[in-house]
Amino acid sequence: MKNIHPDRVHLLGESSCRDQGQYVLYWMSLSFRAHWNYALEYAVGLAEATDSKVVVLVSLEPQQTHLNARHLTFLLESLPEIEQALADRGIKCITRVAPIEKNIEALTADAFAIVTDCPYLDEDRDWLERALNVAQCPVTQIEGNIIVPVEAVSSHQEYAARTLRPKITECYTDYLEKPTSSMLPKSSLNMSLKGEDTSAPGNLLQQIEFEQSVAPVTEYYTGGFSAAKSRLDHFLHNDLEAYEDQRQSPTQPAVTQLSMYLSMGMIAPAYVLKRIEAYLPSENAAALREELLVRRELACNFVYYADHYDRLSALPDWAQQTLDEHERDQRPHRYTRSELEAGATHDDAWNACMNRMKEYGYLHNHMRMYWGKQILIWCNTPDYAHQTLLYLNNKYFLDGNDPNSYANALWVFGLHDRAWKERKVFGKVRPMNHNGLQRKIDLETWLQMDPAQ
Repeated sequence: MKNIHPDRVHLLGESSCRDQGQYVLYWMSLSFRAHWNYALEYAVGLAEATDSKVVVLVSLEPQQTHLNARHLTFLLESLPEIEQALADRGIKCITRVAPIEKNIEALTADAFAIVTDCPYLDEDRDWLERALNVAQCPVTQIEGNIIVPVEAVSSHQEYAARTLRPKITECYTDYLEKPTSSMLPKSSLNMSLKGEDTSAPGNLLQQIEFEQSVAPVTEYYTGGFSAAKSRLDHFLHNDLEAYEDQRQSPTQPAVTQLSMYLSMGMIAPAYVLKRIEAYLPSENAAALREELLVRRELACNFVYYADHYDRLSALPDWAQQTLDEHERDQRPHRYTRSELEAGATHDDAWNACMNRMKEYGYLHNHMRMYWGKQILIWCNTPDYAHQTLLYLNNKYFLDGNDPNSYANALWVFGLHDRAWKERKVFGKVRPMNHNGLQRKIDLETWLQMDPAQ
């Protein structure tokens, strides 16, 4: 249907549609875009089959436990563009601030079906379960925020990138289809369904209870597909040819800065990879494909199959054992969570990392790895270090609290890695320290650079 691979489609019942209704409801829960949106186009296909309309719902919980002012502002900035793009196709998009049960119950009484995005994290799965409990029509999930559906690649948790790579590179080209988009014969724009005015995100935020201490970063990052596409265009035209040589260099960054847009579903990874494929067999394009296809989707495989992906118990046995054996090692420095959050350590480079992520919601990946590794050796136990790392990561980074956050946090402690030479505190976990950082980058130059880079 609509040129959508059947592996992306997951029926949560015996059928995708019931016999009566006025429209098909697409609950836009994780794919905040109107472009290259598999779930949207699947809903359009159902509407065409039932000679009906499509209504799109954006449901915002009145009490947010995982999103703060920074994340919510970034998300809300995408909505006016989405609404306009949908309106151009005769599709009404409504944003409502209410518990998901209330919105789904109210909107499914007259719906042929619900189509929604595929969740991976526990809180998103719980959100879906709450909706399913009150849904009055069949529900279908569409897996459109990764390139290859998780179960289509592997039936189990992969040990590392080297075990996933041959499986996913063999099949990924089958999943680069662009979903067909079309104008519906019946418009839903004149329907009396009411939603919030999304043109002023600040007014909408006043209806939501959330953590307000983390400021938005609208001066540097604006939410929405157009902003994401602009970054992608700039990268492909200006930075791609330097990517392989400079992507690990914080002082000469040649990176996409698309992680926050991919995290919130504002740009389709299949669309990004399709654009990259035009530059193959370039080594730079191949290196970028590795990051987008293998590394990013390894994280989705991890959270999908792992028990307790947010705990150290999800680590491989060797990493758990070595961390346990070195838990009582003397730390070179010890800091509390509040001291770390304040950027009040002896390490100027680390403090700069902490302050930049607090102010800008972004940090070059090499510095982000350094930032995480020091938390491991500065906290009194690995478990407290892991909890602290996740807390700070998900609070301040725009791309926080997604599958990559949980997989990359545990990478600091040995996930998807191998055992290294044994050292104090780290044990056999890959080390990073200040001396190594100074050898690899021009630290003084980085400290003086524009922090937005």
